[in-house]
Amino acid sequence: MALQWARVPAFRPKMLAIAHKINRANMARALKSRASWSRVLKKMNVPFDSPEADYDKMREFVESEQYSLSAEKEWYIQQGIESANMIAPSLQARHWQAYVSKKGSFIASDNPVVLEGGKKEMVGFANAGVIIYPLSRHVVLHER
Repeated sequence: MALQWARVPAFRPKMLAIAHKINRANMARALKSRASWSRVLKKMNVPFDSPEADYDKMREFVESEQYSLSAEKEWYIQQGIESANMIAPSLQARHWQAYVSKKGSFIASDNPVVLEGGKKEMVGFANAGVIIYPLSRHVVLHER
């Protein structure tokens, strides 16, 4: 289910939003002080006299939020595979029900997994209130 969800374009903005949030947190931590920035530069083998090493300019750039992340298709595939390994235990812990339509009345979309949760909340497999996963037009898995 997690792999199926990760392979569709609807997954990409969510993964990029998560990466963006992590990146912002990492940059805030790195730029907390000149000493923390120096440690990051040293760890990354960036020369202290290089233009991108300037603490004030980097802090100003990050705080301006004038940049955004982007990723190639391969990155999304890699993230999807890695995420599926982390998601599997939470899916296994849920209580699933199968609904059957003898007439084949279930309809799926290009996003094969429905995750529902609170408004303005980033909903994922771990915190979704409802998960719906059509296996075919005859069988749907539902967890609530």
